[in-house]
Amino acid sequence: MTDLLNCVPIITIGGFLGAGKTTLVNRILAQADGRRIVVFVNDFGSINIDYDLIEAADTDRISLKNGCVCCTLNDDLISSIVTFCREDQPDTIVIESSGVSNPRSLDQSIFALQSAGHVRLYNRIYVLDADQFGSLGYENTEILIDHAVASDLVLVNKSDLVSDKKLRALEATLDRSTGDTAVCRTTHCDVAIDSIFESNESVSFSCDGVVLADVEPVQSHRGRYHSWSKTVERPLRRETFQEFLRELSGIALRAKGTIVFDDDPTHLSAFDLVGNRMTNRTIGNCSPQQASKLVVIGKNDSMNLEELEYRFAACLAEGTV
Repeated sequence: MTDLLNCVPIITIGGFLGAGKTTLVNRILAQADGRRIVVFVNDFGSINIDYDLIEAADTDRISLKNGCVCCTLNDDLISSIVTFCREDQPDTIVIESSGVSNPRSLDQSIFALQSAGHVRLYNRIYVLDADQFGSLGYENTEILIDHAVASDLVLVNKSDLVSDKKLRALEATLDRSTGDTAVCRTTHCDVAIDSIFESNESVSFSCDGVVLADVEPVQSHRGRYHSWSKTVERPLRRETFQEFLRELSGIALRAKGTIVFDDDPTHLSAFDLVGNRMTNRTIGNCSPQQASKLVVIGKNDSMNLEELEYRFAACLAEGTV
């Protein structure tokens, strides 16, 4: 069986023409923060890369001084990805699909690469033009909704160009159609990069060695979602915590964190949950008092905070408080 934890994560970006996909790619490249990223795009001409960032360029590839590589999206996509994974493995691969294509068209190729042990599908993002939505006719509007359904995160972009009433109506339409897909309003695709890439950041408050849950609306989702975070300074029961994560997969849209388990207290493990896709891996050694941290994001109407507290409390190893 393929160990997906050791495979390169892939993020796909879809969206109709002019929705803002390239703007999002630019933001990713500008905020790589030490990550080695390979980005496959349709046309270099639409990517505004600062000249000072370019290290080398040829007909189908631009190498950047921050370690990122920008490649054209062509028929050799699969072989190009395999080459990167084998010879110069990046931290993440990002693929921007064509504005007129179905985001699902990439799935077959990615699943083939995943089965071969090269990559793992990590996050599917769809950029939706709020100003354009509804003005393309019934058929095209239905197509946009159908494409959004195939995503993990929908960015309702250009939200500054439409009224709050229209935004609420658009979000209501997406809620009825996309189920557990997360929806976020953006302007110029100004979204926190840590919501796209893995992050171990969390906000919480300490009390007698146990950090209490931080429960507050996620601002980017305008109060429609809640975040719940927890930090404890002693190990967790591995099997109980795994069961806790399996329960979260039916509740949370996103969960992530770092954990110390009681059966291996000298190593730190990282877990990541997006929809029903979950990974858990050891990331290194840790100190005797290393804290376990996690954050969960979900819809207001599906997150029972008291139940989360109860379920998580059962994960504490004997002797913790």
